[in-house]
This record gives sequence, C-alpha cells and structure tokens, in this order.
Amino acid sequence: MEPELQKKLMNDFPKLFNYRGKGSFVYFECWGGWYDLIRELCEKIYPLLKDDIEDDREMYAVQVKQKYGSLRFYMSHATDEIFDIIEEYEKKSTTICEDCGKPGYLNNKGWISTLCEEHHKSQNSSWKEG
Repeated sequence: MEPELQKKLMNDFPKLFNYRGKGSFVYFECWGGWYDLIRELCEKIYPLLKDDIEDDREMYAVQVKQKYGSLRFYMSHATDEIFDIIEEYEKKSTTICEDCGKPGYLNNKGWISTLCEEHHKSQNSSWKEG
C-alpha cells in the first residue's frame, strides 16, 4: 500500500496502529485497492478497542496483508466481536480488486490474488512476457 495511505490510516486510528504511544509496529503488505475496505474495517472495530484492559494487554493491529488472495488483518489480541468483523472483511476482500478497488474475483493461477478483469489480464500478460 502506498505510504501516504498507510500514514492516513495510522493517523486516523491511532489506538489501533500506535502501540502504547511507541509508534506503529504494523506492516501493510497489500495494494492500495483495498484502502477503502481496510478503512471501513478500522471504523467498525475502532470503537470496540478497550482502554482499560484488566490484564494490561492492549489491542492493536500487528499486520495487514494479502495472503492467498484475501485480506489478513492480524491483531495482538481482540474480542470475539472484533474477530467476527475482521473475518467478515477478509471475506469481502475476495470480491474487490486489490490493485484498484473495483469489483474483482479470486485468481488462483500463479500468484493467488483478487483482481478485476483489467488487472487480471495485465498481470497475466506481464507473466507471459517475463
């Protein structure tokens, strides 16, 4: 994901991406087409993050990436409600082009990814040329 999009997410959701005020430890390993999807996910889980944690474990994002064509959003730990929301958005990611954000489909030829028709064709043609 482009650095400016990552920075916007980290600034807009500081508790989620700023572990104990020490800065972000999260890595974004996906393309910018999922920015809106990730933003919507953050908007849903952000109000559910707990401030007073009994066992002193804070909830924060550890890694955001694409794996086997779908979004993976890893947390340090979370409630069942948060994990359910994350699972919902991981499923949604298989219908959204990771490159541009348009409707897409899971491609399992070669590198598994979710792409729209245009990006699917361009990715496959570049593999054939290379």
